[in-house]
Amino acid sequence: RLLAPSTIRLADSAIAVSPLRLQGTDGAGYLSVAGLVPWTGTGNLAVEGLGLSVRDLSALVQFATTGLGGWLGFRVQVGGTRADPTLEGTIGLEDMRVGDTRGPLAQGVFTYSAQRLDGGLLLYRTGSPVVHVGYSLPIDLALKGVKERLVPGPLSIQATADSVQLSVFEPLSRSVSGVTGI
Repeated sequence: RLLAPSTIRLADSAIAVSPLRLQGTDGAGYLSVAGLVPWTGTGNLAVEGLGLSVRDLSALVQFATTGLGGWLGFRVQVGGTRADPTLEGTIGLEDMRVGDTRGPLAQGVFTYSAQRLDGGLLLYRTGSPVVHVGYSLPIDLALKGVKERLVPGPLSIQATADSVQLSVFEPLSRSVSGVTGI
């Protein structure tokens, strides 16, 4: 449900969104969008989601929802233009479930500028970090159609784990299953 009236103004160089705040009718799940959407002019947009159901989001994009669960939260600040955006944000995923497999608590941070996505991800089990992943990826995240999303440049992904149950990786990919061991 809409928490308060909101205005969306279309102009030739930007789309302005007065605070648009939505909340689930049961009080769970919150989404907020406010600011200038990057267009031909420079944007300054804040997007926040808290307590969003992974199952509901999966249904929204018409993916399978059977056995899916968990809660997503994120904050993203979007700047720049459609052709050359900048992003800075955080993301969290808790109580992730795929079938009988439970995922770890995940928290991440990221920045994007000049066709480079940099960030890190921490996976937790029982309150302790068990996996750290850092990445730097050459990718074009323009907010408009582009010929190629992957662009030339060094790609770097580092993962560090210590005494972690290998099953922690199962929820991360459909191609990984039946993993056991430490």
